[in-house]
Amino acid sequence: MSREHILIVAFALSVPLTAEANPMFSIDRASPAILGGVTPDDVLQPGPAVVTEGTSLGLNDDFFNGSYDDLDALSFGKDLILVSQLDFSVDRVAVGLDDTAVKAQALPGAEEAAGDIFRALFGDNEVKRDEETLGLTPGFFGDDLDALSIDGAADPYTYFSVDFHSALNGFGQAGIAADILVSDGNGLYSTYATRLMMGLQAGDDLDALALLEDGELDEVADEGEDKALFSLSSFSPTVIGGGISPGDVLITDFKGSFTVWKNAAAIGLRDDDELDALDTIPEPATLLLFVAGIVFCRVGRSRERKSVP
Repeated sequence: MSREHILIVAFALSVPLTAEANPMFSIDRASPAILGGVTPDDVLQPGPAVVTEGTSLGLNDDFFNGSYDDLDALSFGKDLILVSQLDFSVDRVAVGLDDTAVKAQALPGAEEAAGDIFRALFGDNEVKRDEETLGLTPGFFGDDLDALSIDGAADPYTYFSVDFHSALNGFGQAGIAADILVSDGNGLYSTYATRLMMGLQAGDDLDALALLEDGELDEVADEGEDKALFSLSSFSPTVIGGGISPGDVLITDFKGSFTVWKNAAAIGLRDDDELDALDTIPEPATLLLFVAGIVFCRVGRSRERKSVP
């Protein structure tokens, strides 16, 4: 049984079927919630209220003087990938496929998809949390949720990325917007995984993240063991070069490459829509079935071994 299987078993046995998620998130630089005292580098909870100040992660937050970072991807390293649902958010100009929840929320007169949390279905999606239940402002000029983690909190590490125009990225010149960074909240950060470990190009902007640290949480990606789901911004060279959509969910095991895990259409998005926040959400009922299957297979193998003369 792999380490991820063990984590799945442990989670399934420990989480009640009615468990409710408590989302943590970040907002972009154009969100009006910033006027209420939060900044684009902060990790927030519904309110919105600050859970982790960006400065404790080593980020800049002098927003009104222009020296600030936009935290645009977030994980706490415990995101199960094998058996999970996918929750996500989109940017202000995403449209969604016809007859999807994203499309309904993005239509003229509504224009509030950017603050909502959606759940992916088979070629479709549904609203799981309306932005107003998070304390965010609806509308095209409302708040844009651009980083998301639903299943836990820092213990002790926060894994994140900043957007292309952040101060930490030299306002587009430093080349770290495609890296995954990590901090234990002591006011400093280090690089967890470079863009090269994920097969990305200089100038790419990683703007959504779900990360599974396989084993004990640490500050360095283990090639071939740890896994991450992510997406890229519309202006990333890897996207502009063709073959990848900003609505695709990509997967890497940090061995220098990535593949498409779910394409945009599989979650009800158009190829030109930008997915800008994601998280995997374990479904306890599904997990219990998965655990039962593992147990059944292992018992069957044990009986076969015992029956061999």
